[in-house]
Amino acid sequence: MAAPAETTPVPPSTLAPGMTPRTDEPKLVKPTALPIRLKQDKSGSEEARHEEKQQKSVEIPRLRLHIEDLSHPGSAAFLSSVQAPAVLESGIRSIHKFLYGIPSSPSPSSPPFPTHPPKPRSITLFLRPKQGHIARTSTSDLDSEHKEINIVLSDYSSLSSWPLPERAREISGVLVHELVHFYQYDGNGSAP
Repeated sequence: MAAPAETTPVPPSTLAPGMTPRTDEPKLVKPTALPIRLKQDKSGSEEARHEEKQQKSVEIPRLRLHIEDLSHPGSAAFLSSVQAPAVLESGIRSIHKFLYGIPSSPSPSSPPFPTHPPKPRSITLFLRPKQGHIARTSTSDLDSEHKEINIVLSDYSSLSSWPLPERAREISGVLVHELVHFYQYDGNGSAP
């Protein structure tokens, strides 16, 4: 058998002083622990994308405000407690989510689920000093797509003595409750 060929010797280093020569030995890399996620990140989840798409697709009708007596104590209590447009918009989005969100696992025996909410063209909030119910809803004389929420100010005068967070929750709850009447399923006109 023939002898193995001799290898060429390594030439002298041409590196500048202070530079480390290359070695053929791989450097060992120490593994590090994965970072701990403090919050569950849903940004890429199917559920998060569906909810974001649903929230973007909610059509907010024109929101109007009509105050018949600005000097009434109930007007001051109402206006100093809530930002009505923000409460109405948030309420409309919640109603769409909870009344018209597609069920995650519909059963064969469940009734048909309406997925297309009514689309009012406008919602007018009336603040009136007359006596009556705390609030009520009605349809405008223009047509059935223009809705009205009537707030009776005399019932809100006493709220001025309540702490602001309680007053805001009470008024917000009334507004969202009244909004539900506009968006609830009516059996295709067969329910009152």
